Formats: sequence, C-alpha cells, structure tokens
Amino acid sequence: MNKQDNTFTPIGGLDRLRTGVPSYALALLTAVSFFNYLDRMVIAILLEPIKQELDLSDAQMGLIAGFAFAILYAVLGLPLARIADRRSRITLISICLVVWSTMTAVTGLARNFFELFAARMAVGVGEAGCVPAAHSILGDLFPRERRAFAISIFQAGGVLGQSVGLALAGLAAQLWGWRVALFIVGLLGIPLMLLIFFTVREPVRSKEHAQASAESMMATLKALFVRPPLVHLVLGVAVASFGSYGMIQWLPAFFIRTHGLSLAEVGLYIGITGTIGGVVGTVFGGYALTRLGPRDVR
Repeated sequence: MNKQDNTFTPIGGLDRLRTGVPSYALALLTAVSFFNYLDRMVIAILLEPIKQELDLSDAQMGLIAGFAFAILYAVLGLPLARIADRRSRITLISICLVVWSTMTAVTGLARNFFELFAARMAVGVGEAGCVPAAHSILGDLFPRERRAFAISIFQAGGVLGQSVGLALAGLAAQLWGWRVALFIVGLLGIPLMLLIFFTVREPVRSKEHAQASAESMMATLKALFVRPPLVHLVLGVAVASFGSYGMIQWLPAFFIRTHGLSLAEVGLYIGITGTIGGVVGTVFGGYALTRLGPRDVR
C-alpha cells in the first residue's frame, strides 16, 4: 500500500494492466455501472414470482421495489458524495460495491415483506456512493473536452445492466427461481470489487477539485444552487426519473399479466429494446456533446 495516497499499487503481472491508463479505469467503472443498475432494477423482473410466493399485494411490492431502495439512496447520496470529495474514491466504490452486491444476494433469503424491505434499503445504502465517486474519478481522469463521452460510456454500462442484465436475471429466475437469480446477480459483483480495489490507482485530484473539497457542505450547496441552470437540471432529472423508474419497475409485470409472457421472454424483449435504444442513445449523446461542446459550451 502507498501510505501517502492510501491506495494500492499493483504488483507483478497486474502492473502490465497499466492501471494509470484512463481507458482501463473507465472499463472497470463501466462494469461497476452495469451491476449498479442491474442490482437496483433486478427486482422489477422478479416482482411476479416474489409476489406470488410470499403472498404480497401490489402496494407492498411497490414499496419494496421503489420506496425502500430510494429513501436511503437519496438521503445518503450527499454525505457519501462528500466523502468521495475528501477520501479515496476507489476505496469508497469498492466498499459500496460489496455492500450492495451482498445485500442483493441476501434479498434472495427474505421470507416476508419486512425482510424484503430491509434488504432493499441496504441495497440503496450501498448504491448511493457509486455514481458520485465514479463521476468524480472520471472528471480527474479525462480532460473537459473528452469528459462527456467518458461519462456516456459509464452510463451505457448502466443501461446494459437494465437491459442485458435483466434479461439474464429473467432467464435465471425461470430456470432456477427468483431466489437463485438474486444470489447470482449479487455474488457476481464481488470479483469486480477485488479487481477495482487492487488494480486501479486513485487519480490525482485537480487543483480546483482539491480547493472545492476543502469547503463546508453548506458553502458548496450555496455555490451550486445559486446557478439557475443547475437547479433546472436537478428538477428536470428528478421529474423524469420519477416517471421513468415508476414505469420500468412495473413494465415486466404488465407484460406477464396482460400478455402472458414468461420471465425469459420479458427479459429478452427488455434486453433487445434497452440495448438498441438505451445504449446507442447514451453513447451517441456523449459523442454529440464532445463534438458540439467546442462550438457552444451550453
């Protein structure tokens, strides 16, 4: 361990991975994004079998799928982002990945509504620190003119998690049951944590980043929210997320109930449409910003 920056330096064969290269860190962070979105959304494809086995209502399933996750995910996002500003972001992402992956697997052990609710809250706790830390790392690894495209690649990993990942989870649930599907999805994230923690170096923070991290949280919030464009963006994304996540959570159940599709079929259709529309759109958006940014920063 390097005592000065509290990060691990790869040794032997791992050194050949050239962990200082931004593209390598981006690839691993994109994989983290894949599991981040898969683990938060996997419950959507499993709503029907969970509801039937545990004899729960739609209201209870809605609380488990959405509210239980969102309440701590939203509340803890700010303090964990603050930790990312001041401490090792690689360590934070590694810890968060272990927490949400483990709790996703633990969800498969739930026997009633309250245990499911508690497990989903714990998943939200772990996932709250991922995106702020990852965006901070990408901000230090990539110059401004390439940053939008790098973030679009990272976000495309999340779209793949919501599409291809859900398709595989649906197939696993149909073959072996929803509990096994949650075990598989959760435990797959653990090896990725080891790879990130031992092979990715903590990037050097920019001078501006270091200065901003020394401010109090209230000073930072005041500096941010006096900017109308940021306020509009936050409100707009909040409203859009409210609608889109609410729809995505119930879309598989709708197709199963109304059209009689199996878990594997629903997963396949979600995988195809999500990959074509979501991934292509996300990556193209980042590319377009990279090309158009020099013309007009807005």
